[in-house]
Amino acid sequence: MTSPTAFRWAAFGLGLLAFALRAAEKMLPLRPTYTTAPVGIVGYVVIVGLIVVGIPFGVFALLARRARRAAGFVRRDGRLVVEASPVAAGTQAVLLMSLAGGFAPSPMGSRGIPANLLLVATLPMGIFVGAAIAILLVRRPEVELDPEGLTIRRLRRETRLGWDDLLPGGPLPPTRRWPRQLRLHLNAPGPFDDMLSSEDVPVGWLHIDATSLADTIRHYVDHPELRPTLAR
Repeated sequence: MTSPTAFRWAAFGLGLLAFALRAAEKMLPLRPTYTTAPVGIVGYVVIVGLIVVGIPFGVFALLARRARRAAGFVRRDGRLVVEASPVAAGTQAVLLMSLAGGFAPSPMGSRGIPANLLLVATLPMGIFVGAAIAILLVRRPEVELDPEGLTIRRLRRETRLGWDDLLPGGPLPPTRRWPRQLRLHLNAPGPFDDMLSSEDVPVGWLHIDATSLADTIRHYVDHPELRPTLAR
């Protein structure tokens, strides 16, 4: 399960499982009510939680470890490309599908609900499922490195930076283990005299180790003679 595409399909399958388990939980004949003893409620929540949450998210965590080990650059049309993280997308998708299952009406409870109210009640379910599918299909953000510079493609905008636009000696490796952003300092004045302009790379949503990305960018910033090799 090292291919990002295969991992996304696996995440979708686990999302369906999370949805089904959450929806099935609402049909259990032993669901606690307001008259149930507190001990019974706690026991129910623990046992059902381990099944509904533990199974899909436990399997997902095991697959995510393998996916993270395979993270890195891919070669595409003479460029080095960092794709969107399937782990980040999959985490959100499985969570959304699990939440969607909570809005699925039970057959017993929906018998006395008018059709129009039933539609309104299940509308959030469709929104959550649609959002999960969109997250898995839209592969953003993405970063491309080529001989002239780098391109940061986000969901709604694109940023192009030339190698000479970046401050030599950077970016430095992040100090946090799982940083969300990697800051690139630019050779341009900032909003204040003692500051430089900067651009953030959403590395927390990219399929690469943040230190590896920082080291690679810094390598080509500091060694202009090596930049043409990116096209090979």
